[in-house]
Amino acid sequence: NHCTSSDLHGANNCHYDWGDVVYGHYSVQVSQTINEGDILRGNFKIDHIIPYEFSCLLCGSDCVLEVPVININYTLPMPPCPIEPHHVVKQVNYLLQNESPTDGIRTHVDGTIDLEKSNGNLLASFNIDAYLK
Repeated sequence: NHCTSSDLHGANNCHYDWGDVVYGHYSVQVSQTINEGDILRGNFKIDHIIPYEFSCLLCGSDCVLEVPVININYTLPMPPCPIEPHHVVKQVNYLLQNESPTDGIRTHVDGTIDLEKSNGNLLASFNIDAYLK
């Protein structure tokens, strides 16, 4: 087991080595139709100093994240629009790359990811607090 504690929402205080597979699952109830123009917005601080913000469409085109400092691009495939209300249950198996993108230097990333309608109304918000090494 990679995690030392858990709560109502799942596992916490987890440690993975580079090259490990991260296993997980999620269940999401989409209660409103997601339309063209609805947004995925991230607002982070790297090592409590470096701001990192991004926004992408929630559907209709891929989301390309350009990560500062380590200069890596990640592409998140997004589904076509519209996304009708539905319930999603999914297993996730993600293989971490073999080497640290920070060359072993401990790096802290914290912030939020918000899902917003095109009119600015908040659909959901997620907090992230992670260390990489």
